[in-house]
Amino acid sequence: MAFNKLYFSSIANQQVAGERIQTWQYESTDPLAELVGANYFAEMHNSLKVNDLIHVIQMDATRQVAQWRHDLTVRVSEALDGPNLVAVTALPELADATTSVLEFSDIGTTATLALPTFPAAVEVVGAYAVLLGNLDGSASLALAVKSTDPKTVYSGTITAPATYGAELTLTAGAQDTDTTFTVTLTATSVSANGGTLRVFVQTKVA
Repeated sequence: MAFNKLYFSSIANQQVAGERIQTWQYESTDPLAELVGANYFAEMHNSLKVNDLIHVIQMDATRQVAQWRHDLTVRVSEALDGPNLVAVTALPELADATTSVLEFSDIGTTATLALPTFPAAVEVVGAYAVLLGNLDGSASLALAVKSTDPKTVYSGTITAPATYGAELTLTAGAQDTDTTFTVTLTATSVSANGGTLRVFVQTKVA
């Protein structure tokens, strides 16, 4: 299926939004995996701002029965001059979870970034990456979220061809709890200054 603007609406009279967080409702028959995929809500990029909340009501095929409800938070919503240079990502809002944001400023350079140090041991419960650039040829970007043990708790790879706004849902690996985690980006055959990579890591108190 695909995004249908007819079922997307603003909640609670938000004419003067400015930079305030807004709340939206969307009725859909699409599965959650599709809703959180790359650029599903791209048609709304002029309205959606980072940190906006989207209440999703999952409907059955007849659109008569609400099957479940889920909250998504807009994590990326931006556009560059040029065709198809839109990036909109809305990720699941997990109860009692904290989302940390890291950005690799040059996807052509292998690098490691650290999440903020947590006051108590936490576990990683989700990780996503959004490409704000392009990959072509044989290029790839490998990501690994690691504890200090070190154990790889989440990992994944973006391979070419991948365009602006492409999204990666990292896969869970070894379980571990820690007060700090790192994210390593390994670039292969990627041009220097080819763009940036924004990473979102969701953690919960163990």
